[in-house]
Amino acid sequence: EIDVASSMNPQAKRGADVISRIDYAIKGGLKELQELVIDEINSLIESLCAKQRIDTGDIYDVTVVGNTTMIHLFLGVPPNYIAVSPYIPVFTKPLLINASRLGIKINPQGRCYILPNISGYVGADTVGVILATGLYKGDGVKLALDIGTNGEMVLKDGDNLFACSTAAGPAFEGANITYGMRGARGAIDHVSIDDGEINVHVIDDVTPVGICGSGLLDAVAVMIELGILDQTGRIVYPEGMFVRDAVRKNNNGLEFVLRANGGEIPISQRDVRELQLAKSAIRAGIEILLEEAGRDYSDIDTVYLAGAFGTYLNPESAIKIGLLPPLPVSRVYSVGNAAGEGAKLALLDRDIRRIAEEVSRKVNYIELSSRKDFQEKFAEFMYFEVNR
Repeated sequence: EIDVASSMNPQAKRGADVISRIDYAIKGGLKELQELVIDEINSLIESLCAKQRIDTGDIYDVTVVGNTTMIHLFLGVPPNYIAVSPYIPVFTKPLLINASRLGIKINPQGRCYILPNISGYVGADTVGVILATGLYKGDGVKLALDIGTNGEMVLKDGDNLFACSTAAGPAFEGANITYGMRGARGAIDHVSIDDGEINVHVIDDVTPVGICGSGLLDAVAVMIELGILDQTGRIVYPEGMFVRDAVRKNNNGLEFVLRANGGEIPISQRDVRELQLAKSAIRAGIEILLEEAGRDYSDIDTVYLAGAFGTYLNPESAIKIGLLPPLPVSRVYSVGNAAGEGAKLALLDRDIRRIAEEVSRKVNYIELSSRKDFQEKFAEFMYFEVNR
């Protein structure tokens, strides 16, 4: 790897999630959405080449991963049917296309390889995660999670692969939270208890202006540990006097106050509820996959956490709030941008491309929206395990 560049998805101004972007595309915005992402990719390529003094004409190969909707929009293919039952994409197979046809500014003879999708809501990015983690090979029971607004997950049991996607909502990305934000300067990103004190870490060690997903996860885990949350997720006054001043009344009940560097960020009852909705969706999906495989959570020997949120969350907190099953923390690994790593493998190795196609066909996709037991498990995992 020579260099890396990244940016926010420019399509976000036309829709904060894939459903709203599909709706925008249906209403005549498909070409605009395609142009937005192609222009942004070209800008990133040009900036990297300028920085490394490489001519864009010397680039002959590009590999692409992304969720199924993004791949459709990238290609200018209508994603209409992904949004309605039975959520069938136009295509799932891998594609090899002349980059010039898409407007990608590399060598005119250069080609663009798009990894295969699995289903309407489990895309090429998940195939990339499977490749990067080696989930498709070896023995044992392994689980890979890529947690964002949608939570894609794959369970490997021997030669079998099971996958599903849950609509976790945007809480893990800081959205729909009173003082929620992305993991940037001024965001509370970690909260812990040390020697009876609540420790709050702020990115760049400045006065806090909000809290990101990993910070919210930690905060709720700390609230459980201190007895500030009951089993249903209701905020209550704790028994320990040293933390009573961390809980105060607001217009809607009680809130938990995080203080650092001369500032404070309150966690409201509504914020806790948003996290409960997100974590129960993920956990219910995990349980469905285990059920399909005829396994119990204790059989899982490795958990891979992929994506930006998976990189920064504290596994102990994820287990404490019930996002992950109660496994030993030593079994949980953060693997960063595994989708991107999978794309790099496919860029450099033609055999990996063959494996990607085989893997995508092999995965048993579970559509959760049609399962009554998903709703039952979702309701079950809204609760917290508390010590009170």
